Amino acid sequence: MGYNADFLISGFLIYAIAIYCVLVKKGIRNTKNRIYIAFLVTGALACLCDLIGILLLNHFPQDLWGLKLVFYGGYHMFHPMTGLFFVLFILDITGTIHLVNLKKFLVLVAPLILFFIPLFLNAQYRTVFYFDAAGAYHRGPWMALEYVCGAFYMLAAVTVILRFRKALDKTEWFTLLFFIVITVIGVVAQFLDNSISVEVFVMALGSIALLFTVENQDALYDPVTGLLNRNALLEELSASISSGIRFQCIALFFQNYDDVATKLGYRTIDLMEAGIAEYLRSFGKDLEYFYCEEGFFCMLLYHPRTARVEEIEQKLQEKFASPWVQEGYAIPFLTTIASYRIPEAADSMDQIYALFARRKSHQDAMVRVLHEADLETYHREIAVAKAIEKALRHNRFQVYYQPIWDSERNCIRSAEALLRLYDEEMGWIVPDEFIRVAESNGAIYDLGEYVFEAVCRDIGWRDFESMGIDYVEVNLSPLQCMRSNLVDRFKEIMEEYHVRPEQINLEITETATAGSLEMLRSTMEGFQKMGINFSLDDFGTGVSNMESLVELDFEIVKIDKSILWNTKDYTAKDTFLENTIHLLKGSDFKIVVEGVETQEQKEFLRSHKCDFCQGFYFHKPASVFDFINYVKKFNHREDQDGSEGNSSVTV
Repeated sequence: MGYNADFLISGFLIYAIAIYCVLVKKGIRNTKNRIYIAFLVTGALACLCDLIGILLLNHFPQDLWGLKLVFYGGYHMFHPMTGLFFVLFILDITGTIHLVNLKKFLVLVAPLILFFIPLFLNAQYRTVFYFDAAGAYHRGPWMALEYVCGAFYMLAAVTVILRFRKALDKTEWFTLLFFIVITVIGVVAQFLDNSISVEVFVMALGSIALLFTVENQDALYDPVTGLLNRNALLEELSASISSGIRFQCIALFFQNYDDVATKLGYRTIDLMEAGIAEYLRSFGKDLEYFYCEEGFFCMLLYHPRTARVEEIEQKLQEKFASPWVQEGYAIPFLTTIASYRIPEAADSMDQIYALFARRKSHQDAMVRVLHEADLETYHREIAVAKAIEKALRHNRFQVYYQPIWDSERNCIRSAEALLRLYDEEMGWIVPDEFIRVAESNGAIYDLGEYVFEAVCRDIGWRDFESMGIDYVEVNLSPLQCMRSNLVDRFKEIMEEYHVRPEQINLEITETATAGSLEMLRSTMEGFQKMGINFSLDDFGTGVSNMESLVELDFEIVKIDKSILWNTKDYTAKDTFLENTIHLLKGSDFKIVVEGVETQEQKEFLRSHKCDFCQGFYFHKPASVFDFINYVKKFNHREDQDGSEGNSSVTV
C-alpha cells in the first residue's frame, strides 16, 4: 500500500520556518526560548524521520530494512518528547518551572523512559512497530504505551493551564488549549487511518500558533542591551507571584542616571548600557536579566541560596564602588543595589510596583545596598495607603477647622480646613504622612474632593455665615490642578450645597509655584473667573518670588510659622519677620501669620498691621462642632479687646 507524505512535507516546512524565525529573527535569549526551540526541534526531527520512513516504504518496500527501523524508531523516540517539552514550555510561561525539582522532573520523564525500554527492544522483539513481508508498516503490542505517554503529557499540560490560569492572559490561555485540541484531533485521525500521517502536521500548525501568540515577544526585549524589558519583568513577576514561587529580586539603580545621560549623550549611554548588560550576563545562566530603562537593571534568581545571593551582591558592590569606564569616560555612578526576597518583601504586584517606585532617593555614597530590613518605611507606606483607601470607602476621614483671627475687627472671620485620619489599627496618622502617600499613589484626587465637599456641606448646612465666618480656606494639591475638570467639578459641589464663591478660599503651597506655572495659572484663572480667591501657603519655605506672587494673583499670603518662631526678640527693629510683613503689605497682599502661640506674638503682629493670625493661641484644629462652639463664644463675648487671651473661650 502507498503512504501519503504530503502532510509530512508540509509539517516539516512549517517546523523549519518556525525554527528559522526563532533562531535568526529572535535569538535564544531566555529559558522559554530554549524550551520552545527544543519543542520545535524534536517535532521537526519526528516529522523528518516519519517522512524519510514513508519514502523508504513507498520506494523500497522490500529493501533497506535497517534504515526503516532507524527512521521509524527515530520518529517514535522524538514524537513523545514533544509532549514533554510542551509541558515544560507551559510550566515556564506560567512561571512555575522553578517549582520543578529533581523529584518532579523524574515524574515528568518517567512515562518517556518507560516507553523507551520497549522501543529500544523493538528491532529484536517487534514491541512497538514492525514490517510484514510485503513491506507494510504495522503497530506492535506496546504501541499503546506511546499513546499513554502522549495522553499523560496532554493531561499534565491541561492541569497546569487550569491550575495556574491567572498567570496567563486570555490569548495565551486559548492558544494553548487550541494546540491541545487540534493535537488530539490529529492523533485520533491518524489512529483511525494509519496511511495518513496527519498527527505531526497538526502539531506543526499548533507550533506556529504558539510562535505568533505566546512566543511572539519581540516587544519584550530592550533593543540596546538585548535584555528583557520592563514589560517582560512585570509579566515574569506576575506569573511567579501568582504561582507562589519564592525568588530573589536583585535590582540595580543608578540614582544619577539622568545627569550622566545629559552630559554624555545617547550614543555613549547606549554603549554603556550594553556594556553593563554584558557584565551582568557574566554572572551565570541561573539568573534572568532585565533592563527597564533609565538606569534600572534587574535580575531574578529562583531557588536562591544565601551564599549565591551574597556572592552576586559582593560582585556588584566591588564593581560599582569605582567609576564605570566607557570610551575614555570614568562615570561615577551613585548605585543602589536592592536585594529582596519575594514574597517576604512583597507578596503582590501592587507592592512590587511600590518597591520600584521607591527606587529613586537621595544618596551620597557610591554604593548603597538595601534588604528586607530596610523596608520598614515602605511597609508603613503600604499600611497608610490601605488606611486611606478604607477611610475613603467608609467615609471615616474627619475635617477639622482651625480659626483665623482678624486683627482689625478682633474676631474670627475665617478658618482653615484640615484633614485628619484615625485608623482603628494604626491610630492617628499625621497629615504630612498620609497626604504624601496619597500624592504618590493618586488618592489625592479623591482626598481633595472629599475635603472640598465636606467644607461646602458644613458651610451650607451649618450656616457658617451667621456665626461671622466669611470664608473657609481649603488646601489644593498641585496634582489636583492637573485635572482638566477640576473647576467644573468643584462648581457642581458648590451649587449642590448653595455655597457662594466668596465663601471659599483655595490655598496653594509655595513649593507648588516652582512646578508648572502655566498649569497652575490656568487652574487658578478658572476658579478666579468664578469669584474664588487664592492664598499662598507656607510663604518663606519655598522658592517663590514677588514676581510669581503678583503674576499668579494671590489675594492672601500666609507666612510660615518657622519665620515667626525664629524671631527671638519681638522688641527689636528690622527683624526678618517685620521686613517680610512690610514687603508684602507694600505689595497690597493681605497677610496671615501661622503658628501664633503667645500673647506677645499676637500683639507684635497686631502692632505691625498683620491682617490675620492663626495658631494654638486662639485654638487648635477642632471638629466642626467644637469649632462652631468656639466661634460663637469668641465672636459674641463681652471682652472684645482680647485682653484675656484664649483662656475663657478654649473648648
